[in-house]
Amino acid sequence: MRYNIKFITVITVAFILHFSCIAQENSNAPTYYMQYQFSGNVLNSTDSVYNIIYHISVNEIINVKKVHVQIGTTEGGHQILSQVINATGVSQTFPDGLSYNKTGNKIELGLGNRCPNQQFISVKLEDNQGNIIEPEFLLNN
Repeated sequence: MRYNIKFITVITVAFILHFSCIAQENSNAPTYYMQYQFSGNVLNSTDSVYNIIYHISVNEIINVKKVHVQIGTTEGGHQILSQVINATGVSQTFPDGLSYNKTGNKIELGLGNRCPNQQFISVKLEDNQGNIIEPEFLLNN
């Protein structure tokens, strides 16, 4: 029985080290967090409307060319909004409520008034080579 416990321990340690290495490999990945500000509107007894701001931090080695924004009623959907933002400083107009601002390696994406319980939000970055990069959620902002 002791042999089995040691074997499981070795597997567990190897598993933890494996994912620790993966996390370190992706240390250059962009991170994000969302800021919710209550708009004062209540849809029903469980859902309220919030002004949502999507904050992204990008490592200097990633040159963001475009920001892809999709908002849908289902995961992966884009029934409500599908917008590609040119992140290279070219002037452009946005649908009502959407805004974009980049300062240094910080991107602030205003998504307007949304009901987070009823809408799915997807934001992806595209670099100069056409690679699509999905920012990682930042637990502690």
